[in-house]
Amino acid sequence: MTEAAASKGLQIAEGTIHAASKGTQMVKDNLTAANSTTLDCSETALESAVQATKLVGEKVTNLTGAMNQARSDIRKSSEWILSFFQRPVCGTSGTSEVEDTDNDSSDDNSDKNEASLSVNEKSKVVNQ
Repeated sequence: MTEAAASKGLQIAEGTIHAASKGTQMVKDNLTAANSTTLDCSETALESAVQATKLVGEKVTNLTGAMNQARSDIRKSSEWILSFFQRPVCGTSGTSEVEDTDNDSSDDNSDKNEASLSVNEKSKVVNQ
């Protein structure tokens, strides 16, 4: 009876080892599947993040272009509007003559002498 009990105990132990081995394999399979799923999810999430980043980059580029175009249009409009309020600049080149309106006879000699002076010299004489 001890031999039969020992044999039976051995069978139970072998069954337990076999079941534990199957359980270990199942756990390994589940961990492998979970790891694979996590990697797939990570790759999918990474691809989605890359696509979202590209999309945001395109939107920023489009917005920047639109802002530059608007800035250019505003500048042109401002210049156009300002052109209505600016006076035309007319340059006159030449020297202005100082007219001698002195009619007294006592200064005739000084008037004759000043006639040959330049405009700058005349203004000096007048200021003295």
